[in-house]
Amino acid sequence: MILRLRLRGVRLLPALFVVLGTLLAAAPAQAADDDFTFRGTYLRTADNGCDAGDVPTFGGHYSSSGNPLLRWHPAMIGSRGTWEAAADTTLHKSVVCLDFATAVPFRIVEANWTPGTDSGASASCALGEYAVAGGFYFPSGLQGRTTANRPDGDRAWGVEGGGDPRASNTAYAVCAKLPAGFTTYSTSADRADAGEVTATCRAGDVPVTGGWDAANVRASYPEPNGWTVVTGAGGGYSSAFCLSGLTDRVETRVAKGTHPYLNAECASDEFLLNAGWDTGAGMADLRVFLPWNSTSRGWTIASNEGNSSSSLAIGLCGKVLPPPAPSWTAERLPWTGAIGVVGLLGLGVLIVGGGRLTTPIRAVVGVGTVVAVIGAVGVGLVPIDAGAVTPPADSDTVALPSGIPTATTSASTSASPSGSPSASSSESVSASPTESDSASASASASATSATPKPSATKKPSAKPTTAKPTTQAPAPYVDFRVSPNSWTRDCGGSSGDQLTAITITVDNSRSNESALWSGSVIAKGGKNWASLSPASGSVPAGTTRTFQIVPNGEACNWVYLNGAYANGYKTGQFSVSVSHPGGPTTITGTVRFKMIQ
Repeated sequence: MILRLRLRGVRLLPALFVVLGTLLAAAPAQAADDDFTFRGTYLRTADNGCDAGDVPTFGGHYSSSGNPLLRWHPAMIGSRGTWEAAADTTLHKSVVCLDFATAVPFRIVEANWTPGTDSGASASCALGEYAVAGGFYFPSGLQGRTTANRPDGDRAWGVEGGGDPRASNTAYAVCAKLPAGFTTYSTSADRADAGEVTATCRAGDVPVTGGWDAANVRASYPEPNGWTVVTGAGGGYSSAFCLSGLTDRVETRVAKGTHPYLNAECASDEFLLNAGWDTGAGMADLRVFLPWNSTSRGWTIASNEGNSSSSLAIGLCGKVLPPPAPSWTAERLPWTGAIGVVGLLGLGVLIVGGGRLTTPIRAVVGVGTVVAVIGAVGVGLVPIDAGAVTPPADSDTVALPSGIPTATTSASTSASPSGSPSASSSESVSASPTESDSASASASASATSATPKPSATKKPSAKPTTAKPTTQAPAPYVDFRVSPNSWTRDCGGSSGDQLTAITITVDNSRSNESALWSGSVIAKGGKNWASLSPASGSVPAGTTRTFQIVPNGEACNWVYLNGAYANGYKTGQFSVSVSHPGGPTTITGTVRFKMIQ
């Protein structure tokens, strides 16, 4: 009897495995949620600012006068972040906004340095906050004395210099409480002589912004994983704020805009993180430093002195990658499939030794086995094509707002490595409604933070998410024309005569989008024979603008000495190149000098 019970127990044990495999294999295997919330960046005009809870990290500007830039720094519009940039005639400003798909509390901190000193100022974040960007305000303008505008350690932004050491200059920093898993830190590098110096982020991290600490800056621009500064004599520092926690989910590359357009443009499925320049001069030389109007994913520059053939606009483009597909390992063979396999083994035992089981038990075991097979095959044993686990299209893609107005403000900056012991730090911040009482009670700082928007639902691959509403704009269309493209002037009889100015019309009346243009005088005999007033500009859709070619005495002098003689006149050809969205237009002028018979 005892032996018979034991045999029956051995025979029933496989049946129990089959039942257990049936129950577990029938339960669907749940794919892990995709908790990655970083969506990238988008561009806005500074007047509109970022969406509530998104963080301002970079900005751009366009000024028609070419006068020194006075301010370039993060700011607030009510509870939303934006960017401030101003010369005496700033026409457009823009802001780059960092989007984590959930509201990020942040504030803008400012610090002044003591007039009459060159020690600099450093705006610092508190413990528990991460610095993500910064900037400056120099009442006398961004000039040659400005030696630093960059990250100053992991939680501060520092500036140093300015046009007037007697002025009370200001450093700004964006301090944010980033979502769990994300952090920022600073990285820097230096060199003692002229040349390139690159601050490098850790593998897998990306630079959010960067800047310089050098007396003679020639270029400042992003790299896929860092920031490069080109210095003149005396060398200097390059620094960057790096964003970590991206877990190999963000791919970056550098886009370069070359002469004559100087438009660094990202692809349609990319976003623009930040930008820089390589013109052989400092930031003070940039009249135009802002998003390229035609795509809202590019960046363009224009120099006060005209763009040279070696000048570059440089933008950092990024792309959020989908989560990796599960591999055919334990990740793809969940417990449900494993138990189903055990059930199949039990079936084999039953087939060999289960002839004595009653018909009802055999029926139950048969049905359970079929379900176990289906469950095991469905969740674990058959390789799944990667396309089957691709997340919904809106879960990890970055949709930049279309219809962004065309011009805006920007620049990147940094501070001295030693900090600023003598700087008098006074934070200027506006607190959210829940923090206003404590903020006003602080004597040393009044903080400005964004009012958090309701937390957005994280982006699981198996659950739909609601994408931010975007405004669909008409397809951009630019038909830009320059006229006249030829002119003639006569010299008055002296080799040093100055010719009358030539008025040129830049016509954007047929377009539905604003357009930027930039002109440059093509030298004759190694000398500039004219100047342009203005040398660049923005023409709103449906309108026209004018500029003047203003010859100097070099034009008549060149014709007198080198012109071709015919019919009592010496003549020479002079050219001006105008860059614009429709392609460069060359304006050719003829200057005649009447010779004495």
